[in-house]
Amino acid sequence: MQTHHTVHLRRIPEYALVLSALREKRGIKQVTLAKKLGISPMGLSHFERGTRLPRLDQIETWARALGHEVHLTIKKRQ
Repeated sequence: MQTHHTVHLRRIPEYALVLSALREKRGIKQVTLAKKLGISPMGLSHFERGTRLPRLDQIETWARALGHEVHLTIKKRQ
């Protein structure tokens, strides 16, 4: 009997990839950054995996904690 496994591939949002890469580049552990941000390490993990959407103020705080700034461009829908 052959067993079939279903693999669900999910696209990770760009914000999650960027913020995770910045943290890793700085050599900061998730636990350390989570304390700086005032969230749980599990909460940070959810953001980095793209399973939870952060608010804009959270992204700004996160970027500052990693020594970066956030610049937004708002485009009008056509």
